[in-house]
Amino acid sequence: MVRFYCDYCKTYLTHDATSVRKNHLTGRNHIKLVCDYYEEKAKELGIWHQHQVPVGITVDRLYRGIPGSESAKDTNYYSLAESKTLPPPPTLPSLPPPPPRVLHETRDDKLSVGKMLKTIN
Repeated sequence: MVRFYCDYCKTYLTHDATSVRKNHLTGRNHIKLVCDYYEEKAKELGIWHQHQVPVGITVDRLYRGIPGSESAKDTNYYSLAESKTLPPPPTLPSLPPPPPRVLHETRDDKLSVGKMLKTIN
């Protein structure tokens, strides 16, 4: 049976299926080893200077916002609520349409609701 060899991790995968390769290539350890490899090559060529990197790219930063990760819990939900708008509510065939106020809610109203929620919590 043909097995996939990863040059960065120096390991063989159990199968050559695309799902196994895809899962491996998006894994935390593989990404870290790929970053380390290219950082080392850039240092050998003299094109890498640590003080010129504006932001350190870490695995936590790459995985931010993924459900189940520790960094997903740092999200500020109040600022997210202010930037998003809800679509108009659906209506059933037997009911009349909603009042215009629901369809044209202003941004100030949403901000005031967010401020009230901040004071409660």
